[in-house]
Amino acid sequence: SNATKWGLKKNEELNIKIENQVQCLELVDWFQGLNRRSSFITDEFIEEYQSTFARIKKKEREIQAEVGSLKQYNSGFSGQFFSENHHEIFAEKYVELENDEIKLLRKEVRSRLLELHDRIYLKFQEYGLTDLHCHHSKKDIVSKHFFTPYSGYYIESLWLHYGKSKSQLNQYGERESFLNHTRLQVIIHHREVGIWLMLGIEKKGQADRDHFRRQMGDKNTRHRFYQEMKKLDDDYWVDFRGWEDRVYVKDIQSIEALKRLMDQESIKHYFILGKSYEPHDAVISDANIAGTVLNEFKKLYPLYEIMREDLGS
Repeated sequence: SNATKWGLKKNEELNIKIENQVQCLELVDWFQGLNRRSSFITDEFIEEYQSTFARIKKKEREIQAEVGSLKQYNSGFSGQFFSENHHEIFAEKYVELENDEIKLLRKEVRSRLLELHDRIYLKFQEYGLTDLHCHHSKKDIVSKHFFTPYSGYYIESLWLHYGKSKSQLNQYGERESFLNHTRLQVIIHHREVGIWLMLGIEKKGQADRDHFRRQMGDKNTRHRFYQEMKKLDDDYWVDFRGWEDRVYVKDIQSIEALKRLMDQESIKHYFILGKSYEPHDAVISDANIAGTVLNEFKKLYPLYEIMREDLGS
């Protein structure tokens, strides 16, 4: 097995006992081929490695110093719900680091998202979000601000999400994950805040993904989905190819064009219908963000109802 942090804590590792001699000899040949292409550890190699290691450690210390300085401008953008350091902590140079200071800053972001939840959740019925639920576990209403074996050993965003109720999930099995189903969410990255309607990937979102495909195969449902989608602002986009090529809703000019796009989607990538806001945008200020989220959720909710599978109560 891969005896590294990733191998021991994140990757899926497999060991097999083989007694078939033909297969054993094939493995021996494979290993010997690797051995022939390998290099001896020499004094020169060790010196070069030490030099490289020293440069890496120096860079890590510089990054740690920058993390400490983030706290100096914690007030961030005047009047904005998320401050400058709340965005900065998701910069690429921090995503694979974790210490007490970094966790504290991420925890601040998580607390803000929980505060946003308190502002909007009780108003869901008022906005017609009649069957949209927060995570059934209070500790998971917002994603984790620290590394876990399940989320991976990097954090490039945090999110507040809503989807199926516990009773609805139990119809798929008592241990079925909230994350495996269609969700509406508010997500914060380094340089943006997003409002997303999203479907899961292969094996982790199979039920709703298969349901959505069946729905889009029906002409009447596809027409209804198109009509609701075109009510969204021009800034909304669709992504189902792993951030490679977002397609803006304004550029989908017909039901036939929508069908052609749907024929290209791959379950290896999340299906996201979303909108992005720059950190300074007034609509996500402290005064406006709750209303913005509620109004956008209201627009997305009819699409959410089409995309999710409903097994009934």
